Amino acid sequence: MKKLLWILRLVAAVGLCAPAYAESQTPEKVVASTTDQVLHVLRGQEIEKSPQAAYDMIDHLIVPHVDFQQISQRLLGDHWRSATAEQKENFINEFRKLLVKTFATTLQQYAADKIAYFSGQAKQQADIATVKSQVIKDTGTPVSIDYRLHQQNGEWKVFDVVVDGVSLITNYRAMFDQQIAALGIDGLISALSAHNQL
Repeated sequence: MKKLLWILRLVAAVGLCAPAYAESQTPEKVVASTTDQVLHVLRGQEIEKSPQAAYDMIDHLIVPHVDFQQISQRLLGDHWRSATAEQKENFINEFRKLLVKTFATTLQQYAADKIAYFSGQAKQQADIATVKSQVIKDTGTPVSIDYRLHQQNGEWKVFDVVVDGVSLITNYRAMFDQQIAALGIDGLISALSAHNQL
């Protein structure tokens, strides 16, 4: 009950509501708004008191803006076509957990830093867009984070993230190909599930 009440208070604090105006949002607004809300969670004291509740809230913030099926298809490549419906569903579920936690952990490292969005450099062609951002640190080299989005049913959804030139899809696909070759797709799903329990 306490966990539920905390989540409801946090929803109210960040102003989270059904995206009735999502169709009119630009790719830049989708990325900036979602990132700002996640950072609000990460900068709060509650994450130290209840990390799992914070991750649940972040999951709730991120999931509507990410096309997990598109990402999963790109990650598995030919393996996607040969996978059963159950395997596809299980993979999407476990990869979603992995991605949400990875995104939250990465942003937590930069929670005290400034994030700049370069709207003038955003590339948009029909239903595909790239939103460029940069984490500006007090010391050291800035970190570039580019978000690739496409339109799905009138809403902009992320299907890849590129950090300092390294694509999330390219990075994970190479890793997953090796695991599937050694363990099969069910073995990969089991490995992701075990990792997500840590």
